[in-house]
Amino acid sequence: MRKKIAAALAALWACVGIVGFAACDDDTTSAPEHRWDEGTVTTAPTCMTPGVITYVCQDCGEERKELLDKNGEHHFGDYETNGTLHWRTCTLCGETEAAEHTLAAVDGKENEVCTVCGYEVPLNEYAYEITFEGEHATITVYRNDDYTAAGEQTTTAWSRDGDMGVLLKNGEGQVNFKIEVDLGYKLSEEAVTVSPKTYKNLKDPSETGAENTYRITKITGDITVTVHTEIDALDLPVMEINTENAAPIVDKENYVSCEVSVSNT
Repeated sequence: MRKKIAAALAALWACVGIVGFAACDDDTTSAPEHRWDEGTVTTAPTCMTPGVITYVCQDCGEERKELLDKNGEHHFGDYETNGTLHWRTCTLCGETEAAEHTLAAVDGKENEVCTVCGYEVPLNEYAYEITFEGEHATITVYRNDDYTAAGEQTTTAWSRDGDMGVLLKNGEGQVNFKIEVDLGYKLSEEAVTVSPKTYKNLKDPSETGAENTYRITKITGDITVTVHTEIDALDLPVMEINTENAAPIVDKENYVSCEVSVSNT
């Protein structure tokens, strides 16, 4: 009797397994299809090599792999530069990407810097140099036409575009500067001279519309600006004392060497 019951149960389980509980990895015609997940990229494609995406059956765990097309995404190395261009090369396929520098002023740096590769461009490669000479005056240079903006005190300037302040070496550059004369002096009748004649115009304050401010336009070469001053002393004699090496006078006991001159006598 027991043998008959065991045989009947075995037959029943076999029947149930075939009809309702066949796994998707069973090699039978009645096995259900795999239920694949959304897939995971197990090898990313590059510009040179295809990738691999792997699907896993949510029922039996079987894996299925498919190739992904090459995507053209380069793996670039560091930028290389010269005075005009920056470029970088794909480490996989060797393709090179090149472009001209994108220059901008950067706080704390005298020179302009490329915003893409970081190359610091020497000013004299992109602009003409303007050197200021003269005594008893301070020169403040403006990067554009906005004379209300803070300028920089300097003895050297560079030809720039008037609107944006971009460096120019194409004959269209200009420089705008303001003269602050030291106490006891004034600009002479000559005021400002420029040499050599590698520019078009020298405009005075009446033309720029800004007090004590001058503009040199269409600069085509390096130039020197000389500021001429004279004593402004209401017709009284003036004594000028210049200590050696500009040494300070700190007390009445320690003497320093000096030169003394009297003018406007």
